[in-house]
Amino acid sequence: MLCHAGASLENLDIQLFKKEYLPRAFSEDVLSEDNREIKQKLQSLGFYDLRFDCPTYAGIILGRGSFSWVYTICSIEGEDHGRKY
Repeated sequence: MLCHAGASLENLDIQLFKKEYLPRAFSEDVLSEDNREIKQKLQSLGFYDLRFDCPTYAGIILGRGSFSWVYTICSIEGEDHGRKY
C-alpha cells in the first residue's frame, strides 16, 4: 500500500473510527474479540501501512475532518439520514 508522506496516526480521527466506523463494519462479537492495537486494525482495513508506520492514502481520506464527510455520504441509505456531523 502506498503511504502518505509526512502523515502520522495523529492525522486520523481515531475516536470516530472506533465509535462510528468499526461498529458499522463488524459485529459486536467480532469487535469484542479483536485485541489488536489500533494501527493493526487500521492496516487490516487498508488505512495504515505498518512497514512505513504511516496512514495510507485511504487512511488520509478518512482523516480528521474527512471521516465525518465520508461517514455522512455512506449513511444516506441508512437510519442516520439527515444526521448532522
